[in-house]
Amino acid sequence: EYDAAAAELRERKGVTAAAPNILVFQAMVGRALALDAAGRTQEGIDQARAALELDPTDAGVHASLGDMLAKVGRADDAEAQYRMALTYMPDLEAAIRGLRDLGREP
Repeated sequence: EYDAAAAELRERKGVTAAAPNILVFQAMVGRALALDAAGRTQEGIDQARAALELDPTDAGVHASLGDMLAKVGRADDAEAQYRMALTYMPDLEAAIRGLRDLGREP
């Protein structure tokens, strides 16, 4: 059911990339978050971007990437990631909070 819904969403958004192996994707996201938590935020950003190459429709990863970008002072890039997250999940609290923390309207 999840796979069918994800495929439909990708089709509606015009994403042509094939669905990734979910375990590989989850490992990449986990690594991105761990790198950030270890103070290696730029490496976390790079890893999150790589994960999004596998599944550009994951709202949570866009929001996490926004958090990391905000942490390193890249507010405009962070805003873009939060807004991308909201295109896939309009009520994602992490993205809404991120925009508010930047002083921008959700």
